[in-house]
Amino acid sequence: MQNIIDSLLKKYPNIKVGLISFGSKVEAKGDCLSNSITILPENLSKEEKIKEMGLNNKNIINSPIKETYSKIKTTLESISTEGCTALGPAVLLSLHLLDGAKKGSRIFLCTDGESNEGVGALHSLCFK
Repeated sequence: MQNIIDSLLKKYPNIKVGLISFGSKVEAKGDCLSNSITILPENLSKEEKIKEMGLNNKNIINSPIKETYSKIKTTLESISTEGCTALGPAVLLSLHLLDGAKKGSRIFLCTDGESNEGVGALHSLCFK
């Protein structure tokens, strides 16, 4: 992820970048300058709630990477997740945070597990 962030800063210093971590909960850290939002485990299967959280919090990704790079880098280095992999809820939240974004906007997804928690879970077995 650090290589991607470095490349984005170099090639596109005015684009907006946001971070979202996901494990047994989803935490949208946005551009790392604003407050983060969290989807707690009990809400990971609630599609409408996740959609609403995304649409109501699009402002957490406001500033270009040239202004947020150092904070994003520090935050990226400190991300730690535990438990399951709430991949589906993280993607759903990402899509709604980007609702109305410029054409060509992208989501970079990095995971070490399969989607096994919440919306889009491949199975319900998760060792916590």
